[in-house]
Amino acid sequence: MVNVVLVNKLKERIETLVKDFVLPTNIDGHDHKAPQVVSGFLSESKQSPVADPQEIKAELPAVVVRFRRENDGRQANIVKIRVIVITYSEDEQNGWIDSLNVANRIKIGLKRDPIIDDRFQIDDESFETEQPDEQPFPEWATYITFDVLIPQVQSEFDWEVFYK
Repeated sequence: MVNVVLVNKLKERIETLVKDFVLPTNIDGHDHKAPQVVSGFLSESKQSPVADPQEIKAELPAVVVRFRRENDGRQANIVKIRVIVITYSEDEQNGWIDSLNVANRIKIGLKRDPIIDDRFQIDDESFETEQPDEQPFPEWATYITFDVLIPQVQSEFDWEVFYK
C-alpha cells in the first residue's frame, strides 16, 4: 500500500513538472501536447475493436512512473523508482532530444524538492539517467532511476520480555 501511494504521489508531482511541454504526438488530429503521466504501465489506446494489433499504439508523449523494488534493511527502507519518458518524433537525428529534455526537467524538479507528501524522501545522490542504445523509431525513450526512503515498519514485539 505504501509503495502504491508513493508511486501515485510521484505521478502527481511529475504531472506539474511536465505540463508546460508541447511535444509532437502520434495521436491523429493532435499535432502537439504535453506528456500524459501514468502510474505503473502505459495502456494502449484502441481506435476500434477490430484494430490490427500492429496498429494499436500507446498515446505519446508519455511519462510512466514505476515501482522497481524495495529493500527493507536494518537502517532504512529504500524503494527504487524508475521513470520512463517516451516521446514521439519522426526526426531521425534529433528525436532523442525531447525525451532527454523531459527527463532532465523531471530530475531537476525532484532534486529541488525531494520530499514527497511529507513522508517520502528522494535520495538526491541516487539519480541515474539512461537512454538505451536501441530506440524504437519514431518513439524515443529515456529512463530515470532513483531511490526513495520510505517509513520503516516497526516491530510490535517486546524484545526485553524475550531476553529476560
